[in-house]
Amino acid sequence: MLSGLITGSADQERAAATASVAGLTGRQGTTDVVIALSRAELAVQTVVALRDRVVAAYQEVMRMPI
Repeated sequence: MLSGLITGSADQERAAATASVAGLTGRQGTTDVVIALSRAELAVQTVVALRDRVVAAYQEVMRMPI
């Protein structure tokens, strides 16, 4: 699941970069570029939130007495 999420995030980043270049060259509209960038931003925020949860869970386990 985590691997799929990271791969999906990377795909969204590539799509946003492609849309940005297409927008700068006039091959794609501004709305499409903004949507692609928003999707990429949401994907990154999701990965960061998941990472934070994993780190917090790890820290909690490390604080447990043996």
